[in-house]
Amino acid sequence: MTARLVFKTIGRTFRSGQHTTTALAGVDLTLEPGSFTAIVGPSGCGKSTLLHIAAGLDTQFQGTFTRDPANAKLACLFQQPRLLPWRSARDNVSFVLEARGVSRQEARRRAGEMLDLVGLGPAANRYPSQLSGGMQQRVSLARALAVDPDLLLMDEPFSALDELTAARLREELVALCAQRARTILFVTHNIPEACYLAERVIVMTAHPGTVMAEVDIDLPRPRSADDPRLAEVAARVRLFIDNGRSKEIAA
Repeated sequence: MTARLVFKTIGRTFRSGQHTTTALAGVDLTLEPGSFTAIVGPSGCGKSTLLHIAAGLDTQFQGTFTRDPANAKLACLFQQPRLLPWRSARDNVSFVLEARGVSRQEARRRAGEMLDLVGLGPAANRYPSQLSGGMQQRVSLARALAVDPDLLLMDEPFSALDELTAARLREELVALCAQRARTILFVTHNIPEACYLAERVIVMTAHPGTVMAEVDIDLPRPRSADDPRLAEVAARVRLFIDNGRSKEIAA
């Protein structure tokens, strides 16, 4: 099972005292089941807010959002790994399974499988403080995949990593997603990353954020990050963003 997401005329305003900030205005967007969609745009354009709405973490929005089926399993991956420091890598992964009613023995077995899947089997008994940033994010990815989600929401998960580590994790993500169809919404500032990973890139305007353009990535997988065709697509996406900034300055 995969999930279909539909955002209709989504608006979101944040209030702090007498000040208000409109993060989103009139966002219309549909994610088809099994699709991989990336969202890019300037800081403050509401990319993460849109993801939080999809995750059910933000309900104070205008417009309508539907997730079909409503009971689709979802998992979130954020910029920081958010691991429990007093738990080993294995126990960080098994924790989410036990919380869903899986027995401890079975949860630890499946956690070990997930860590093997992301290349961290030998480090299963290490604690977060004993792992590099890239290894911690692999644990976080294993934890997200452990629940076998229909919907995977990713908010700049590789932005805090060095480029070599980030590139390796992008490759692993593509390989893992090829094993099982799921709907993915990926938020990033990194335009080449978005074009390498996704089937479609959504370009947002500066705040208040709305959809400026949709760019389809009609390139077969597996892809090479050095493919000049990807560079051409990335240049198109960047042009949309630059044009949007120019209009904002002119206004």
